[in-house]
Amino acid sequence: MLRKIDTPRYEAYLAAYRMPPISFTDRATLPSSLRPIWTALQAEAPDAAIRNAETALSASRLFSAEEKAGLLFGLAAAQLAAGATEDAWENARRSLDLFPHQIGGKSLQAAIQASRRNYEIAYDQLKALEPVSSPAIWDIAIDPVEHALALASFSWLCGQWDQVAEHIEEAYPKGLTSMPDEIQEDWFRLAHYRGQAEEAAKAAAILITRRPVELADEMLQTIVQNGWYSEALPLYRDAFGRAPNSELLRRRLVALYIKEGDLEEARRLTAPGALRTAA
Repeated sequence: MLRKIDTPRYEAYLAAYRMPPISFTDRATLPSSLRPIWTALQAEAPDAAIRNAETALSASRLFSAEEKAGLLFGLAAAQLAAGATEDAWENARRSLDLFPHQIGGKSLQAAIQASRRNYEIAYDQLKALEPVSSPAIWDIAIDPVEHALALASFSWLCGQWDQVAEHIEEAYPKGLTSMPDEIQEDWFRLAHYRGQAEEAAKAAAILITRRPVELADEMLQTIVQNGWYSEALPLYRDAFGRAPNSELLRRRLVALYIKEGDLEEARRLTAPGALRTAA
């Protein structure tokens, strides 16, 4: 659940989100020179993939620019998986020099920059990716939701909150109810960082229904602590309606009614038998 909401960059799902690793599935159109590299990468054997790529590149034969770029891309991906980021960067660059209109090499470079915590550079590189009209036979495609979430992640780590919101909305154009739980929770956090009481309340209204009383209260208290009493009150009322025997929620409601000047409702909740309901 939400903890340390005053440390925004590293306490969220999006702070740790990265695009899933590239899937190196074999395809009938792959040149025979690339197949051993792709097979090794699919088997999560980067050392074998490096050996296969270096063997192919050292062969005494001429490759087309497209095929050699694919070999260098495969080598770079294997080196990145093996932790050799400098070599991976160089071979991704060589691949792009040979075949600039590709997604694979650019996405590798963005991943390398992210591994170095150069999040602004990684964001710019990933943002610049565009669909390729005539892709190489070995090139990859990027899922638009994964792309938008990766951009949201880098924006989060840079503290660019409006930019984060823009990319979350790109990933989930149908809105809050279409987002998975962890993104809804980050949307709740984001509303706090952007000073948006109404958005925080909308997210909380969904999230607290799936949490026990103590965790729902922890979330709602972040709204109260921001001074958003009028938004917190109906949420606490709804929570108390679902858990009418909760002394904790009753006390919270009494305090909020007092803050909002509704002393009659506060007295009603403190009267004998008030634990029946807040409705």
